[in-house]
This record gives sequence, structure tokens and C-alpha cells, in this order.
Amino acid sequence: MSTEQPPPAAPLSPEELRQWHALKAIGEVVRSRVERDLGGEDGLSGPDFGVLDRLDLLGGVPGALPQGELARSMRWSKSRLSHHLTRMQERGLVERRGGGAGASPLVALTSAGRDALRRARPLHAAAVRRHLLDRLTPAQRRALEGAAERLAEDGSDPTQS
Repeated sequence: MSTEQPPPAAPLSPEELRQWHALKAIGEVVRSRVERDLGGEDGLSGPDFGVLDRLDLLGGVPGALPQGELARSMRWSKSRLSHHLTRMQERGLVERRGGGAGASPLVALTSAGRDALRRARPLHAAAVRRHLLDRLTPAQRRALEGAAERLAEDGSDPTQS
């Protein structure tokens, strides 16, 4: 049995480094600007908004999803989601039901969570447009979407950790 390691990769070229940093800027700068605008009176973070929005959009009329399904939809690890839900539950935005005998608990919006989401949606939409969409041409938007889809199709599943 061979234990040979692959040869080390060559360092990134200056152009590759610029491209890497540009990608990080999209994820860090744009997201932080949107989250700053979203903060509002409810103090929702971007991840809070993401959880509430997914529960509402994917959870049907009751606004509820099994915790494992919610983790997969957000591309989060089960541990990350569990810790985040604990904080949101303490603030009265969500509740967890059931989950005994190895079953995934059901995560549901509370009325406070629905109200916070209702107030946050227009702020979120305006912030996404202001800090991302309005700054790009339609062709750039399509290229960004295509690149994001391509980069996300590697098959890795962060929810398995």
C-alpha cells in the first residue's frame, strides 16, 4: 500500500490571488453591507434572516421544517445550525418540537419570528439590490449566477459534519 503524498501545488500567481480576493470580497463585503442594513429594530443578523426566510419559504403554511432539512437547505453543518437555533430560540424567533428517539426536531417560526421576517424582507430586498444587483449589468448578474452555480456543484455537503 502506497502512502505517497501528491506533490505540493505551485503558489498562486498574482492574477489568481486577485481573483481569489475578489471572490472573498463578494462574500464578505457585500454580505456585511446587507447585514448592516438588515440590522434594524429587530437586530436580525443575515443568518437569522436566512433561517426565518427558509422556514417561511420551504416550510409551508406552518413555517416548519425538520432541523436536518433546514441545515441542508442552508448548506450548514448540523452543529452550526443547532447552536444558531438555540440563540434564536432564546430570542423567541423559532421553536423546536419533538426530535426524540433519533428523529430530527421540527423547527418552526414563532409569531415573533414571522413578525420580524415580515419587517425585514423589504429591508433585505433593498439592501441586496443596493449593494449587489443594482451595481451589476444584467450580463454580469447572469455571469455571477452561472459562476456561483458552477462552483457550488462540486458535490461536497457541509451538513455531514
